[in-house]
Amino acid sequence: MANIGLDTTQYNRTAPAGGPLPPAVYTMTVVRSQSKETNDKQGVYVEVEFDVAGTNRKFWDRFNIINKNPKAQQIGREGVSDLAKAAGINGVLNDDQDLLGKTVQGRLIVKPSDNPQYPEPKNECRKYYPVGVDAEAEDRKAKGGTPAQASAAPAKANWNTAGTPAAEPVAAPAPAGTAPWKR
Repeated sequence: MANIGLDTTQYNRTAPAGGPLPPAVYTMTVVRSQSKETNDKQGVYVEVEFDVAGTNRKFWDRFNIINKNPKAQQIGREGVSDLAKAAGINGVLNDDQDLLGKTVQGRLIVKPSDNPQYPEPKNECRKYYPVGVDAEAEDRKAKGGTPAQASAAPAKANWNTAGTPAAEPVAAPAPAGTAPWKR
């Protein structure tokens, strides 16, 4: 048994830095992966724990693999497929343990809580990328951007008051009788 000799009146535990990480792309390493049964005992999800590089913080993601709701199951399988591809697993992911030790990049956002018992906002991963990939360029490419657009600063989105993207303005047609090169 170790002789500690600690005066407990001289030390107070400080609360860890809390709250979600700011929205950004982070390099993360899978340190734990575990399959769990859903609360209703009718499905299975995979919970993956990451160490977030340079932050001394962790991030957890969950993927519904088997769920009575087909949409939830599809979203979960798409998410774990995205993670596996970013980790270099192209083909069949046989076991969630195959993800252990894999390092990826993840675009984290801050999502408000929808649970009144836990009102604090939390991080959610929108997309996983292989390490070394330019996430911004990949996002532009996925949205139909061109290489010329990739080097330019991203354009500001045009949003309407309903919170959805507004239609781009369309030029009025040229009057009849105008030469094609002047239209």
